[in-house]
Amino acid sequence: MTDYNVLTIDGDRTDVSSFLFDDMTWLIRYLITEMPMTETGSTRKALIAPFSFGIPNAERREFPLTLSKQRIQQSPFIDLESPVTRKQQLELYKYYGWPPYDKHTINSIHPHVLTHESEEKKGPSNSHLLNTEKTIGYHIEGTDGKTGHVYDFIIDDEVWIIRYIAIALGEGMSGRKVLIFPKVIQEINQEQAKVFISLVKDTVMNSPEYNVSLPIGRAYEVELHQYYGFLRYWD
Repeated sequence: MTDYNVLTIDGDRTDVSSFLFDDMTWLIRYLITEMPMTETGSTRKALIAPFSFGIPNAERREFPLTLSKQRIQQSPFIDLESPVTRKQQLELYKYYGWPPYDKHTINSIHPHVLTHESEEKKGPSNSHLLNTEKTIGYHIEGTDGKTGHVYDFIIDDEVWIIRYIAIALGEGMSGRKVLIFPKVIQEINQEQAKVFISLVKDTVMNSPEYNVSLPIGRAYEVELHQYYGFLRYWD
């Protein structure tokens, strides 16, 4: 979705830059958009939580928001080159009037999107918020060595959770692609730019191939779950 157009309620367009996700819950916590600033002529990145998402249109490659351009432009500034703090997130939630950040809340548009109290017991900075764009390219380390690189993230846009991580096998990004489940990830080390998983290389290498040019169908998902021996999330 990073080539989708973000569409505000007053018809202005900008781009989906990337997403911030929580590597404990694998929920998408924020969309990052590059917002033009009318007064200065410059741009700055803004964070939008799923509470203000509309329903993405894959055919038109549009990502509608329930916010105006001016509302986003006047939102609290957050420097995304530094870890996003809990205080900054609370200010953002207060500004937009989103449901309380530290309570169990339900998104009125996507009723399965929850915020979790357990996430807020980590101290002033939520170190588990990671950027999808910056994580792509990280080395994948199996229990017996390197298997490939993070190629992409597969997001379920009904509940805004990362369902799968796409891996490019081998040394570059052009190798055979496979999918793994977030539950096999033991650690994402940002300093080393590595993702450590609980699988041996052969298990990943022999996983059903992921065709990046085709939509992920249910038959492929069934095959994938059977291969890894995981319960189906849709049952």
